[in-house]
Amino acid sequence: AVNSKNTKAKYRRAMARYELGKPEAALEDVEFVLKELPDPNSNKEAVELKQKITEQLKKKSPTAKAEPSQPAPGFKRMQIVEASDSEDEKAPAKTSPAASPKDAEPFPEIKVEHSKQGVEKAKNEAN
Repeated sequence: AVNSKNTKAKYRRAMARYELGKPEAALEDVEFVLKELPDPNSNKEAVELKQKITEQLKKKSPTAKAEPSQPAPGFKRMQIVEASDSEDEKAPAKTSPAASPKDAEPFPEIKVEHSKQGVEKAKNEAN
């Protein structure tokens, strides 16, 4: 089902990988296309793409070793700490069935009639 010699597909994959910021993989694909299509008239786009990829690789390699990436302005890095699953923690105390959270009204100060008209009235008052 997959044709590994399909140069058009390889070229398109190289373009996609280049746009996704994967220049190493894109370079492999575009070099395959250039090898399969040695005629300069049929591989102009592939030559241009290879030049773009090599330029991107040149730009990427010196800066990648300089320093780790910094977050965008207005953002800060945060460390994610997962909760412990240890069994040392005490289980939460069970509540009586009469005080279950399902029965309690989430907003007791807001009264809504339990009908279609009541819901529509509450919507209109909220807006």
